[in-house]
Amino acid sequence: MDVAVDVDLLFLVGRLLAALMYLLMGVNHFVHLPELIDYAEGRRTPVPLLTVPITGLALFGGALSIGLGVYPVAGVITVVVFLLLAALLVHRPLAGDNAYTAQQEMINMMRNFALAGTTLVLLAKPDWPYSLMP
Repeated sequence: MDVAVDVDLLFLVGRLLAALMYLLMGVNHFVHLPELIDYAEGRRTPVPLLTVPITGLALFGGALSIGLGVYPVAGVITVVVFLLLAALLVHRPLAGDNAYTAQQEMINMMRNFALAGTTLVLLAKPDWPYSLMP
């Protein structure tokens, strides 16, 4: 049985789901700003008072770019850079206080690597259908 799939629509739905997640992550940076600053300080992240809000804005902007298809390459690169920096600078398993913390940070680090890789895949399609910017 052959099933017709509208590839452009499928790409849009996948893009919107990814954008929603990044949008919520960005909003979370501001809703839980004090907690995330404390967490970043505990992980010895450089200048948490500055980096947490900046990364929240980067996630928010990247999400809008990906979801709306406005400057999508810039949006993808912004999100991927955030994910890789967070994986390498914040979610360092060897910097965990105990075995449980190390395990949780390993999960977070691997999740960020996987999200960065799957977000990069969006760049495989040069023309994004249903975008606000052709």
